[in-house]
Amino acid sequence: MIIVKYIKKMTNFCFYLSSMMICLSVAIIIIEIILRRFFSSSLYVADEYTGYLLCGVIMMGLASTLREKGHIRMTIFYEFLSMKNKLIVDKIIHIVGFIFLAYLAIVTGNLFWRSAIGGVRAMSLSQTYIAIPQFFMPLGFFVMSLQFFENIYYDFKTK
Repeated sequence: MIIVKYIKKMTNFCFYLSSMMICLSVAIIIIEIILRRFFSSSLYVADEYTGYLLCGVIMMGLASTLREKGHIRMTIFYEFLSMKNKLIVDKIIHIVGFIFLAYLAIVTGNLFWRSAIGGVRAMSLSQTYIAIPQFFMPLGFFVMSLQFFENIYYDFKTK
């Protein structure tokens, strides 16, 4: 199915974007340390922007973490199920996850849109448009919902 190929590409893109955000965050922190230690100066936005980047890292990493089965799972009851019942529970979890994450993508998309249209800015020195870091929330939830969709596709393909 061609959509599954595009879901994998989007998940990989978000993974690489998340990796770049981690590197950028580390660079900002290192620059801030050097400026404070040796030049008695500051970027003044290091903590704010690393916070935004942390949110981006989390949101962009959700789908790839799901694909690699890296999310925390409650398996205490799952272990006692038969293989057939495990497959049924997996299908239910993937369907509920898809619906829930699609809903979160819509809700956070509305939040992003209202911030973008309203020109909402951070109450900090940088006056950053809040829509910029908020953009990663609906994108992350959307791509994770697509990853759940891919899991549903494989659940029903393998039966």
